[in-house]
Amino acid sequence: MDIQQVSYPDLAFVDIETTGSHFDRDRITEIGIKTLASNQIQVWEQLINPQTFIPQNIQRLTGISPRMVEDKPSFEEVAKELKQELEGKYS
Repeated sequence: MDIQQVSYPDLAFVDIETTGSHFDRDRITEIGIKTLASNQIQVWEQLINPQTFIPQNIQRLTGISPRMVEDKPSFEEVAKELKQELEGKYS
């Protein structure tokens, strides 16, 4: 039996944690990306300062507290790096 090599495009799997589920009010607290490219896995993770209140139930759910994000960059500060990380990948 002849096994052929299958070529896949670079893939990025994105996971985010937020302060809630309302798009107009809540903000991102963490972004994680796992990339599969050239048969290798790369991980990119960044805590984000949401610059807003993190409800207690969300803190329990995600494990992310205000203290953990108080000195982290805002989304605007990591947006360019995030774009570069996702560029050319299917997500």
